[in-house]
Amino acid sequence: MTSMHEVHRSKSIEYCVISLHNELIKSLCCLKCLISCHLKTPSYFFPAFAQRCPSGWTLYQDSCFIIYTTWKNWYDSRLACQAEQGDLPIVTSVEMNTFLTSFTEQAGNTAWLGLNDFEAEGTFQWNDGTPLTAPLDTLWKDNNPNDPDGSEDCGGLRADGTWVDLSCIVNKYRVCQRPNGKFCKLFLLLRLTIKKYLREFMDSDWLKNGLVGGVFNM
Repeated sequence: MTSMHEVHRSKSIEYCVISLHNELIKSLCCLKCLISCHLKTPSYFFPAFAQRCPSGWTLYQDSCFIIYTTWKNWYDSRLACQAEQGDLPIVTSVEMNTFLTSFTEQAGNTAWLGLNDFEAEGTFQWNDGTPLTAPLDTLWKDNNPNDPDGSEDCGGLRADGTWVDLSCIVNKYRVCQRPNGKFCKLFLLLRLTIKKYLREFMDSDWLKNGLVGGVFNM
């Protein structure tokens, strides 16, 4: 029969290991931020954190982007982006809009944004629920949004960098945005590996009966 001391010891070890795991995960997040956002570390120094996008995608800040020139409505465009672990783009700055315009300008046509006014007519927000605010709300084309009959609920990026509201069922190009893939895969693999070995450590006879047990009995 398991004694209360052994239960307490086991729970204490588990708490310590989980805390260590959480601290390691937070440290990795900080390391990622330092490298990708602040240090701008050259790719030859940290090759694992270099260009991290799949083939054909372009890295901008901490995301990868690609334009598809197949015609799809807003709903199908979003589903197609999600099938590639992404979504329609969420514009966070005027500079990012300029970057995205390089895609639509080259393609010569409008591409869908992750922008809609489904919840309240005339009040646009991004797909993650973030409201559209200044200065981005100045990027609309003249006389847009101009939804006279309430059917133009989705936003698109024109080749000249301005935005238009359109019926969500018309077909346009799409830009997809996804997290930078190589780091995400590396991070996921590392996290799964940590969990695997921590579980093996927790289940080991050495832990239950060996040195660690002696430490807790001191």
